[in-house]
Amino acid sequence: MAREYFCAYHSLLESLTPFGDAECGRLFRSCLKYSMTGEEPELGGNERFIWPTLKGMIDRDKQAYSATCEAAKTNGSKGGRPKKEKTGGFSENRGVFSETQKSQEEEKEEEKEKDEDEEEKSISAAAPLAPPEKAKKEPMHKHGEFGWVLLTDAQYNALLEKLGAEELGRCIEYIDQAAQSTGNKNKWRDWNLVIQRCSREGWGKRQNGGSGQKRTFADVYRDRMERGRQG
Repeated sequence: MAREYFCAYHSLLESLTPFGDAECGRLFRSCLKYSMTGEEPELGGNERFIWPTLKGMIDRDKQAYSATCEAAKTNGSKGGRPKKEKTGGFSENRGVFSETQKSQEEEKEEEKEKDEDEEEKSISAAAPLAPPEKAKKEPMHKHGEFGWVLLTDAQYNALLEKLGAEELGRCIEYIDQAAQSTGNKNKWRDWNLVIQRCSREGWGKRQNGGSGQKRTFADVYRDRMERGRQG
């Protein structure tokens, strides 16, 4: 059964601090549309830099929801939880209670079991609302067009706060293109440190006369090839 919502965790509030109301509005609408249809949005503002993190969150919640539904379906096909054995509670030799009293006890036991079954069904239906348990080792998520840059959510949020959305997006794009063009010949592994170094040393900016304008790795590579031919 398709889920009619997506979970918006309180922890996202801090991650969205650098963005304006318009960017947050586009992000929220994109989350709703992606959760409902699976269609990825075409974002042109700074919000595109945090979209991979929100997309991964929605995908993980959907997987947890599907697993819960599948488990409930399996249990239902087996007849649900086994009913408790009725002990009767008294020996036939004692003769303390009348037949009417025994019948009342049995009806109470049946009502109790029915209530427990209903409670169990309610818990199963509400299970998808709970966020999935975090693994001991936080997973890495792909960033950039080619997916070379791998960061945990905590690393991404820390870089976002330190560098800002625009600079972080520029560094991710530059490093991702560099790794794709060379097959990662630099053997980069700690992408968190590589991004900080890219920002600190101004990779992709120096070759433009210090103007600070955004340059991709492809632009830098073409300049190098042109200088090689002229030399």
